[in-house]
Amino acid sequence: MAPAQQIIVNAGGRATIVAPADNRPRALRRKDLKKVQKKRQARKGLESKVASHEELLREAERLERAAAAEEAEVRRKREKAAELWQKAEAQNKGGDEGVALAVRVKETAEQDHQMQ
Repeated sequence: MAPAQQIIVNAGGRATIVAPADNRPRALRRKDLKKVQKKRQARKGLESKVASHEELLREAERLERAAAAEEAEVRRKREKAAELWQKAEAQNKGGDEGVALAVRVKETAEQDHQMQ
């Protein structure tokens, strides 16, 4: 094991010895667990009436960003699915791919607009 290094912090004329970080695997897992527990407690505070106005606004903005990202992902997947359907239909019929693809994408876009 490497020798422990002491860090001396000079704060306002007095010296303070700070213990080195514990880098053992169990200690690191405990550190991560404490982080998760702190987040859980913060979320519980948001659900109760104790939360401040700023905390509620931050959480609402975070949820809005997450929902927007999910909607964008769903839109991309639907467009990809429309393209694949079009390719499959074109191979089945042996017809013009370009015109049918444009029609299918337009239908998908209209459905997405109606859902919103």
